[in-house]
Amino acid sequence: MEQRESVAEISKAGHHLLELINEVLDLAKIEAGRIDLSIEAVEIPVLFQECRSLIMPFLTKYRISMHCQLESCEHLTVRADFTRLKQVLLNLLTNACKYNQPGGTVTIEGTMVKDGWVRIGVRDTGPGIPTDLQKGLFQPFSRLGAESSDIEGTGIGLVITRQLVELMGGRLGMDSQMGAGSTFWIELPLDECSSDPKIPPLCETACSQPNADRPYTVLYVEDNPANLRLVSCLLGRRPNVHLLTAHEPWLGLKLAETQQPDLVLLDLNLPDMDGYELLARLREKQAGHSTPILAISANAMPADVQRGLDAGFNAYLTKPLDIDNFFGELDRYLAPRDTSKPVNSGCDV
Repeated sequence: MEQRESVAEISKAGHHLLELINEVLDLAKIEAGRIDLSIEAVEIPVLFQECRSLIMPFLTKYRISMHCQLESCEHLTVRADFTRLKQVLLNLLTNACKYNQPGGTVTIEGTMVKDGWVRIGVRDTGPGIPTDLQKGLFQPFSRLGAESSDIEGTGIGLVITRQLVELMGGRLGMDSQMGAGSTFWIELPLDECSSDPKIPPLCETACSQPNADRPYTVLYVEDNPANLRLVSCLLGRRPNVHLLTAHEPWLGLKLAETQQPDLVLLDLNLPDMDGYELLARLREKQAGHSTPILAISANAMPADVQRGLDAGFNAYLTKPLDIDNFFGELDRYLAPRDTSKPVNSGCDV
């Protein structure tokens, strides 16, 4: 029994050390200006749903119930980096679980505030934060007295969270009352184009099966559902194209190997593996040697474009997508096998 407990303690310490190292590396990247962001439209309801799924283990561990207020933000879309915003929100939700009371509640909601800003709030029912400690919240390695408790943490998470929010053009704040809990909120600019009901659900195009009338297969690897829907809408206007989608790099690799698409579209800002690494992995496969692979990125500086072309992308498309250019590249790389006439996109973006 003692040996088992010792192993558990060593494992716990190792996990904590790994978490600390990862957060220190993240902080170092931010302070050195080496964080690449892909600022684009992020749908708040989709973000909430993903975060709720990912936070479930913490809810179970700390016996916390979660309320997700989707009604107030059903059509809200903000300008942010999808992956980094998810990281920010998960950090706030994790803290709301850890510093709550057993059987407590965490509430997440999104609301419009004045001047075209959207506020995302995470509210807990914990003991609250004393006023004299609040000024140290965003100081590196500050645990606000929790160092001697059983609550796990590094004291860096909120520092990273605030800096990421500010890098995305947003702001972060908090309100706390002793005995009533705390609310941490972030505000981000509203996207000019809110969720468009004219864009069809993803499955209307992505789940269609290839057949004799759909001889060309295009694979799109992208973790932002709004971008997936947009490209699905566009390619839905090309009846000879079958679209496959992957929201994670590993799934993109698997689909590329098993389905052998005629064209691959890669977002460069992906979780766990960026587009450049995924490109290299795809090119290593026999089927990927000659397959046209196009980059899609919000990084639109000439140096970014040149880097993509030098890395081996056949073309580099920038966000927001230029629809004419998008279809021009599509026709260019599918043209040798495509005898049909181009179809107008018919999609307003």
